[in-house]
Amino acid sequence: MNSREGDCSETWPEQPVASISELRQCIDELSQGTTLAWRGQARPEWMLESTLDRRLHRVAPDESYKQWLGRERGMIAQFRSLAKPYASETEKRYLHGSVWTTLAFGRHAGLPTRLLDWTESPWVAAWFACHEQSDGAIWWFAQKPLEDVLHPRWDGWGVPRRATVLHCEERRDLIDAFGLNERALEETAFDPHGSAWVTKIHYGYPSPRMEAQQGFITTCGRLRKTHNVAIDELPESETIPRGRIHIPATLKDEVLRVLRTMNIHAKSLEYPGVDIVARSIDP
Repeated sequence: MNSREGDCSETWPEQPVASISELRQCIDELSQGTTLAWRGQARPEWMLESTLDRRLHRVAPDESYKQWLGRERGMIAQFRSLAKPYASETEKRYLHGSVWTTLAFGRHAGLPTRLLDWTESPWVAAWFACHEQSDGAIWWFAQKPLEDVLHPRWDGWGVPRRATVLHCEERRDLIDAFGLNERALEETAFDPHGSAWVTKIHYGYPSPRMEAQQGFITTCGRLRKTHNVAIDELPESETIPRGRIHIPATLKDEVLRVLRTMNIHAKSLEYPGVDIVARSIDP
């Protein structure tokens, strides 16, 4: 077992289910009194590794961290340039907004990024866990406890507030009105010596594909780190309820049949667009 797989059985305990009724009961019990984030993965042994990390480990395993960051920047620039003719007006706002909106859009179009998709619907996550013929897993964590642990950490991580970066701290009214007091994550995320923070990011503009998946993203301040390890390394991480549901391959067809009755299927979750461009870009 390599370090990218690891063993998270203690920090992300796995609960097996053997039937639809057990899956429903498990989801109902976990969801009592709290809002959870859910992520379906087609292989139970996969850790919470981004598509960019997975791709770079394959094509450039011996390159330095700085070279990896250079490849990432190059992919972002190439995607912004080549995707423009294919993008709708809403999609163009993602392309020309912050780096995070570009990455969120690219991620949903198939571009390898450092982001991970999560959903607030356990059944959407179940589709992603079941769409391949092998055992799958649904990862989950409680959102508010994670946020409560994150909020006191940003100064220690050295991530400045956006108002500081823009040199406009004296206009507190404008800062509050336009949300400029949020953290400027990009100030450390693309720095070879940046901190290994982890956080949630919600989408800034409406997008049919993102709305259909009822989702948001997590991202980490460092490549070469799985998001489950980044969360495990947070101070007081033991206060964040989290775990996995193991779905056997023998149950997947039945799960997919139930999901179709909920109108959750490939066509309802995926939309055509700039996919052909995103998937053609290599680091």
